[in-house]
Amino acid sequence: MKLELDMTVYHQDVYDGREPLKVVGIRRDTVELKGDYSGGTHAVCQKEWLSISGVLFEKSEVEKPNPPSSLNLETINGIEILNFLEEQIDDNEDMCDVSVDTPLEFEEQSVGESEDGELIYSLSFTSYYNNWGESQPISGNEIQITKDEIIVMLGEPFEGDGSEEEMEKALKSWLPTHKFKSNQDVKDEFFRLTNYVSNDLYHAEFDDKERIQSLINKLVDAKNLMK
Repeated sequence: MKLELDMTVYHQDVYDGREPLKVVGIRRDTVELKGDYSGGTHAVCQKEWLSISGVLFEKSEVEKPNPPSSLNLETINGIEILNFLEEQIDDNEDMCDVSVDTPLEFEEQSVGESEDGELIYSLSFTSYYNNWGESQPISGNEIQITKDEIIVMLGEPFEGDGSEEEMEKALKSWLPTHKFKSNQDVKDEFFRLTNYVSNDLYHAEFDDKERIQSLINKLVDAKNLMK
């Protein structure tokens, strides 16, 4: 089939060939495609030049990742999620367009009910933004997980740049296959940390700042296990 202007096509680099795009420009090796590159999240129409070799004339039937419905939201550990995302951002070439800088620093996590009574896991964390060579901390980023969807909400510097969508895509592929520590394992780790602090605090001296700081850090680690 011949590629023509105003034709609706798909592209293998845009949501695995499942997002309809309109042809608005054609060059020798590239094509300008107009559409919603947010996958419907922001409903913003954009244009981008992509390789002609990736054009598909029919919607791809690539199997979508399993929904997180099989997850026990009570067992999700935000530290494990952030460690995974850090590895992806730092080492995975498919995530090279993500503008979020590491480290990703845990703030808090919780499991509660949404307004419609649906169980929801929430994780908030601090990320970093490269502001003209200066690493700027951005707090209050959030990941929400329900039985049907995963939503990543980043701070204002990342708005509309595709970082949220790329992180959601990575999590949707990883979460259904990842085995989190059991509730009992988490509780065991919590009591191991708090017992260590309790025992070691007995030996602390008035001017032993390093020991006190180390014990504070362990208590923070214990607190971060809680929901």
